[in-house]
Amino acid sequence: MRIAILALALLLTSGTGLAQCSSFGVPAIPDTTVVLGEIPEEGVSHRFYYPAINEGFQDETITFTVTHLSGPSPADWNYQLCWDEVCRRMLPFESSFSVENVLGSEAVRWYDVELIGRSFEAGVVELIISREFCPETPIVQTLSLSLLDESSVEQPTTLELQAAWPNPFNPLAHIPFHLERAGAVRVDVYDLSGRLVGTPLLGSLPAGRHEALFDGSGLPSGRYTYTVRTEDSSLSAPLTLIK
Repeated sequence: MRIAILALALLLTSGTGLAQCSSFGVPAIPDTTVVLGEIPEEGVSHRFYYPAINEGFQDETITFTVTHLSGPSPADWNYQLCWDEVCRRMLPFESSFSVENVLGSEAVRWYDVELIGRSFEAGVVELIISREFCPETPIVQTLSLSLLDESSVEQPTTLELQAAWPNPFNPLAHIPFHLERAGAVRVDVYDLSGRLVGTPLLGSLPAGRHEALFDGSGLPSGRYTYTVRTEDSSLSAPLTLIK
């Protein structure tokens, strides 16, 4: 009995057998396209979020490696990894960097990779997440942000997007559009970082003219983008909220 108790005490002291690989959530669609009339001076930011949970009884060291694959260089666009209020930015002369972070036992933390676009191009990076307790199963994702000039986007004939009104608006905006044929339609509104802030319409509609009503009561003043999607078309336009 005493031997069994001693063995259990050694097990608890060393942590052997109690280590558990942290789990991560990953973006279902690791690429984003934003259509704009012009790019603001501060650029267009989009974050890809990775919530992490350590359900074990030991701290685990997580290693993040971010590698620039294609598109504007880090001297022109910004590529960075962030958690809490800390960010590690890829320097202008770098093509890759690695960061280690300790995820405490029974802790939850949000990590994100942020791409800040400053030109009408597409930036692509690779993220590798290596976990101390399961190094044989790294998480690997390719992330991309594409900024398109709305004047260069070909207008499909199956969907016609009309100007939202009023624009600027406060707090309600009408988003009219015309469908050439019946089908599923989704209307989304994004902030300039590419974050979804509202879906004023989701469903099936007959052919003809329709309108989505967007309520920005809970949002701060600023510039937004609304996108109308059908099964084979997608069109976007800017929207400004002024309170």
